Amino acid sequence: MAAFQFPDPAVLQTVTNTITGSTYQWQESSGKWVITRKTAAIGDIIWEGDLPPDPIGDYKLWYNTDELELNFYYCDANGVCAWVPTSVPIQVLEDLNVFVAEAEVDINQLKYRQTLQQNLLDELYVAHQQDNYVKKEGGDSMEGPLVIQAQDPTDARATKKVQTLGVFSNSDSSALRLGTTRDRVYVGHDDVSINGPVKVGEIQEKSNGNGIKVSNTLTMSDNKLTGLPEAVDDTDAVPLVQLLDNVSILQNEIVELEEEIDAIAPSVERGQFISTTYSNAPRDGEFMLLTLAGKTLDYGDPDIAIVQLSKVDNEGVAHTYADVEDGQLLQLFEDGKPDYGLYLIEGVAGNDDPSQTAVTFTVSPVSGFGEATEGDLARLKIFKAPEGGTADGFVLKTGDTMTGTLTLSNTYALNLKGKIQINGSTTSSRFLGTNSSGDMEWRTALTSQTKSDWNQSSTGNAAYIYNKPTVVTGSKAGIKISSTNGNYYIEG
Repeated sequence: MAAFQFPDPAVLQTVTNTITGSTYQWQESSGKWVITRKTAAIGDIIWEGDLPPDPIGDYKLWYNTDELELNFYYCDANGVCAWVPTSVPIQVLEDLNVFVAEAEVDINQLKYRQTLQQNLLDELYVAHQQDNYVKKEGGDSMEGPLVIQAQDPTDARATKKVQTLGVFSNSDSSALRLGTTRDRVYVGHDDVSINGPVKVGEIQEKSNGNGIKVSNTLTMSDNKLTGLPEAVDDTDAVPLVQLLDNVSILQNEIVELEEEIDAIAPSVERGQFISTTYSNAPRDGEFMLLTLAGKTLDYGDPDIAIVQLSKVDNEGVAHTYADVEDGQLLQLFEDGKPDYGLYLIEGVAGNDDPSQTAVTFTVSPVSGFGEATEGDLARLKIFKAPEGGTADGFVLKTGDTMTGTLTLSNTYALNLKGKIQINGSTTSSRFLGTNSSGDMEWRTALTSQTKSDWNQSSTGNAAYIYNKPTVVTGSKAGIKISSTNGNYYIEG
């Protein structure tokens, strides 16, 4: 329902409010409408107070004594009722808005004229105060901070800046500093430091071929260094693709090595299993290490007595363990880690029982290191220990006895250091020497006459060796030993 509107008093001087039933008459002397007749007392139709009447009763109007506002109780066609304030005509508000807008235009024009006048006054002032301003041309100096304010707050970057070809401190002992409330960029004579993250699109070397040197640790938040060329030297950074290629090559070599190992010690079972301590028996794809006291995760635990393996590995491959025998070795190791365990199998149970989902191996530890962390994947290999020969057919470097002939491949193949001890009878202990005619022949040396020190001399038996040997070349190349009865040679 629309609010009641008084008519133009020049047209109509008496009017009845259809909402309240009251009759009003225009009083020319006072210049206002006055009530001449009402159907009910004012107190019956208007409620006065800071809160609306409760219950509503017959009241249609409520004068809010707190806000000094008259409200009308209005109900729409759906029966929804509420107190709504009476207001001035909308036309009055629109006229007021137009007036305010026009006033703002006038105010802005006045401010513009004031600015022009102020600029004119400033120019006149500067003309008489040139010594107080920095010259635009020819160079000048100033004292105190230079503060640049934005001409347009909506585009401060374009109007709040300094354009220059260079900034210099003009002294090796001073520095340039840029920052907000403290130094952010420090430019010294020999170094430049930046306090905060540096965001750039590209970094290039200053001198061609010298590269970019990082003196200390280089830390990257996302652990990415892209665009690396192929590494050539040992100190080059390796791109991931090259590293993966090398890893692939190593993996192939590992496969070949495993094949060679299998040729020496063929595996009975292979598979991948995950360590667990979850239940009394491992589930599919799991293995468990146990001592007599309970479960353990230590590969190297010297008390490990049982290894339990599921009959289905982590890749879903079924294992019967039918070829596993006592005396074979059970190995668990983790790729890329030093953790492993090696155990001697002393008994197998559950491999031929279909009702059992896991096989129990009674073992004794051979060696082990690290932890079988729960959830980590380990590779299983069960194999027969390799069998090899002995070294009985070889001469020990630390001293030994041999039979048969020792053949030297060349002249200097025998390098004698220290003393020569001759042990044997007069017929078996000999040197190859020369006779009185200079011809080569075997000369005997009596054991009782052999001296351990070649520096000692004697005038005894002609076969007695008493001088240091010398190396000779030519037709009689070898080691020459001189005695009172001629020269002896040990040929190479």
